[in-house]
Amino acid sequence: MKKTKTILIVLISILIIFLISLTGLLLFLSNHSPKTNDVLPSQETDSDKNPENTFTDVKRPVIYKGYEFLIPLDYGCMITEDLGPIIYRSGVFQLRLRVEDKNYESYTKDPARAMQKVKDAGGQITQEVSETQINGHTIAWFRTDLLGDDMAVLWSAADETRMFVGQLAILSQDMEEEDFLAVFAQIIETAQESDMPNSTEEDLLAWEPEINLGKRRPQGTIETDALCLTFPVPEDYYAQSDEIYISARQDYYADSYMTNDYVSVSCRVTKNDYESAEEEIVNDWNYEDAKIKTLEIAGYTYYYAESQKNNDGKQFQYVLAICELPESGWFYAVEAVAIDNERAISISDIEGFLSIEVLPVESSPMTSSQPLKEEHPVMSEESISHISDALTDETVENRQKYALQIAEHLYLSSLPVSDIVKAEIVEQDDRFGESQIQVTDSQDRTYVVVVTDKYYLVGIKADSKDGEWVFIVTRD
Repeated sequence: MKKTKTILIVLISILIIFLISLTGLLLFLSNHSPKTNDVLPSQETDSDKNPENTFTDVKRPVIYKGYEFLIPLDYGCMITEDLGPIIYRSGVFQLRLRVEDKNYESYTKDPARAMQKVKDAGGQITQEVSETQINGHTIAWFRTDLLGDDMAVLWSAADETRMFVGQLAILSQDMEEEDFLAVFAQIIETAQESDMPNSTEEDLLAWEPEINLGKRRPQGTIETDALCLTFPVPEDYYAQSDEIYISARQDYYADSYMTNDYVSVSCRVTKNDYESAEEEIVNDWNYEDAKIKTLEIAGYTYYYAESQKNNDGKQFQYVLAICELPESGWFYAVEAVAIDNERAISISDIEGFLSIEVLPVESSPMTSSQPLKEEHPVMSEESISHISDALTDETVENRQKYALQIAEHLYLSSLPVSDIVKAEIVEQDDRFGESQIQVTDSQDRTYVVVVTDKYYLVGIKADSKDGEWVFIVTRD
């Protein structure tokens, strides 16, 4: 697990720049759940017409300085009176969005001034100002290392006199240049002028219940190539996805839950940079002053810590428990986060998630009814060849690699699927970096696999690109 970089550490870095007046190019925080990494959301759908739609299908309206932005619901979003909208995906990125009264052309002609402000704040410029075009938007940006944090500062014209500005903290080593540019672009391209007042945190809370908290399920399951882990889900918690298999990165698998008083919980299985569970907590900035305790549950020793941080007039509460999974090289971690909660959260809020059972992959509830992966018909050479022929990547090697990835998505979904006899791309959406690949198997079943530009899975639909979602991934 990469070192957790959340709300306060990034906010402090940003305030340093803000106080030196980086002409408004600044940033923010993090909360719960539920990116990902690697997933750009699907287009907006009418959740009233399809109540089974999950959070990846809905966008949250946020009004700020005369513009309404639509924020994908699989991104977290917070609003502070002083800093404005803060958009994030935990462990992946954090973006503070601003609207500045500046002309884009005039500002971009003198980028040295903005970069100098970063240098004055102790930052090092790691990539100087560049311009790029994304979906008709010209975006200027540069990259900096500020107090050990990798950040990108980006801006684009809103109109003749204003521009959209973002400072984006890059929290995942997997996030590349094209990824953070796409995040910024997909937010600003939804901007519509509005005469409504700025959104508040209360507006977000009032809007959230309209899409409800998710669904109840008695058990969660997280599976990697090496192990399958199951855990009970306490009665008061709601799953933030319809599916039990949620993969955020190749070495990070997570499932997310929320209570009706907005305590969010992330359960994750991850490989760590640190040698022990205790060391992982010690190196998490949110728990630097917290006392580390131990707890024995179901034969596993958990190290845990509780912490509270006050910032910007808000109280952030954290609880983190981690255990080592012997002989696997993996760790299991459960973390709860609450903001301005009326009651203090503690280890009791996550204790119900800690009674885990670790199974071999072949015993997984998701795969035990299917053949082993290498024996499954969807993984056959013929199936992969049909998928590969449908892809448009430049090299045969890439087409084969991504076809294998799509076949694995189908296998891991546990949907009834046999050998693939036909495949075609039915839609490509450059705005959101998504492709939809329709496949038909030998039993005449049709699925549409929705993937990002890097072929990470967004979800799977039945029958056609307009069909119902039958498998959806939500990333932390």
